[in-house]
Amino acid sequence: MTRDRVSRRSLLQAGAYFLAGASGPLRAAQALVGYEETSSVTPFAYHAPQSMLDDLNLRLLHTRLPERETEPGWSEGVPLGNLCALVERWQSGYDWRKCESRLNEYRQYRTIIDSLGIHFLHVRSPHANALPLIITHGWPGSVIEFLGIIEPLTNPTAHGGRAEDAFHVVAPSLPGFAFSDKPAERGWNVNRIASAWAELMRRLGYERYVAQGGDWGSWVTTRLAQQHPPGLIGIHLNMPLVIPEVNPDHLDLIPSQKQRRGYTNGYLVTNPNCSTIGLAMALKPLEDAFGVAEVFVVTMQALSGAGYPGVASLDAMENVIPFISGEEEKMQQETQKILGDFAGDRVGGGVEPLAAKVSAHCNRVPVVDGHTITVSVELAKKPSEEEVLRAWRSWRGIPQQRGLPSAPPCPVIYMREPDRPQPRRDVERENGMAVFVGRLRKCPVLDYKFVALGHNTVRGAAGAAVLNAEVMKAEGYLDQ
Repeated sequence: MTRDRVSRRSLLQAGAYFLAGASGPLRAAQALVGYEETSSVTPFAYHAPQSMLDDLNLRLLHTRLPERETEPGWSEGVPLGNLCALVERWQSGYDWRKCESRLNEYRQYRTIIDSLGIHFLHVRSPHANALPLIITHGWPGSVIEFLGIIEPLTNPTAHGGRAEDAFHVVAPSLPGFAFSDKPAERGWNVNRIASAWAELMRRLGYERYVAQGGDWGSWVTTRLAQQHPPGLIGIHLNMPLVIPEVNPDHLDLIPSQKQRRGYTNGYLVTNPNCSTIGLAMALKPLEDAFGVAEVFVVTMQALSGAGYPGVASLDAMENVIPFISGEEEKMQQETQKILGDFAGDRVGGGVEPLAAKVSAHCNRVPVVDGHTITVSVELAKKPSEEEVLRAWRSWRGIPQQRGLPSAPPCPVIYMREPDRPQPRRDVERENGMAVFVGRLRKCPVLDYKFVALGHNTVRGAAGAAVLNAEVMKAEGYLDQ
């Protein structure tokens, strides 16, 4: 997302410095640059009562451990040896006072936004022209995970960088996390959090800034970009959300993630929402061939998508439930992220979300398996109906090119029958791994409209995870 002139180098350099890592606070910068206190922003520091730590130690001392597992490994849950080591670590190996002291060496504040107390770190750079940056942690996590990167971000010249790469860092705690208040009402979703972050930056006086997020923070940051608040000029994301045929290049976020989180073994890659997969796979060939400008989608989602025990039977029978908590926001944001462009190298790169507007309305219907979605789409180029069909039929991805075991030969299959696709008749075809599309026709509001169907518990869940693993193996990511 770009609203002002910002170089690709500077935005990607931001990502690189997120990953640099360092130790110790930047006391010099805090001494050089003052902060004007106001009635709406108050200083904050935390010191845990000793009685609280004593109580924790007492409870750890009296931990009731389970019996040892009958066979080695994790097949029966956490092995007893691992659990004992964790308890011992908390009893005698972890120094909370040291962590607390390090956190309190940075300037922290609290402010009330939308009737909720928000805690945040605010560390200004000693470099006059530093770019303000708001960074958002994930789940489960806290601002503590940022303590090792604040110095390289705020004072890059002390870490081999240049003054023009410097940032003023704002790191808020998500609502309900750390020292931010826990919401007492529903509604603190990514939309509301993103709006609060925009207000925080306005309240701090920043007229031009960038944002970064990983894990759950990536959704907040994406939504912040979609809201287009005054002053936001760019974002950086580092959580690979992958559909192997659609965006395998986003796996290049892995080195950034490993370096930023300090992982030596393993990394995080996840599937998108089950309804997003069907939509993104149907749109990707159109985006590649013609460019997608606007999308309106309505879902009819199967009961199995609600998990177990799922929707109450009396709610589900002969009924449509026009609400699935958080689903519409996820579908909108994930589609933009998945169809966005990966930019930069394998260490400093990020994802620039698709600029197209996506509007979703999600419904739960009395179907066992299979999410049906009806889509209206506006395209940048104006293709004929036959050109749209050709784009779907000819589209293949890396899983098909590599002949991966779980990959369907044709990831998107168009059905010419006027009443297809249907969950009962089509969702199990191609082992549940293909997306079926039908009823392509002109749309009187946008350009075209069509129906798509995907298997929510196969392609939308376990099958997607297996195919992700297969493509990562084929492309060498499992060797990292």
